[in-house]
Amino acid sequence: MTDYVDLNEPAARGIYRLESSSPTVYYVDARLWPPLLLRAPGHGDTSTGPADFSWVELVDLQSGPRVVDGLRELARDEIDFADVRRWVLRVESRHRFDYYSPAIDGWWIARTLEKIVRIDSLPEWRLLARDNDDDSLAAEGRPE
Repeated sequence: MTDYVDLNEPAARGIYRLESSSPTVYYVDARLWPPLLLRAPGHGDTSTGPADFSWVELVDLQSGPRVVDGLRELARDEIDFADVRRWVLRVESRHRFDYYSPAIDGWWIARTLEKIVRIDSLPEWRLLARDNDDDSLAAEGRPE
């Protein structure tokens, strides 16, 4: 587990599981450039969209300023709004993922990132989301 990954660095090539303050989990496959992104919404307080559970090309990634310090949410006057970083993953920040696929392009703004885990490979399909323990996930875009 790490708190900071600069995807511009060759040493950062790999697959990452990103857990936010919502049930949604993001996966970034940065083994090649441009990286790929997969969004796996969990059950509960999270939105869903047409590109969920599909690999999409990540065309831009912006890490916003830190909005949390440990477990404490920062007050507005404590946030350095100029501290925005491109192609960086970092805990305690919100991220904007701009993506493209032949079917749809768009963006997601994730809730505050709580955990970055470098993984060797993707978990089995039904376990992509944080709280999914059944096979009720959409089959479209399913990795083979």
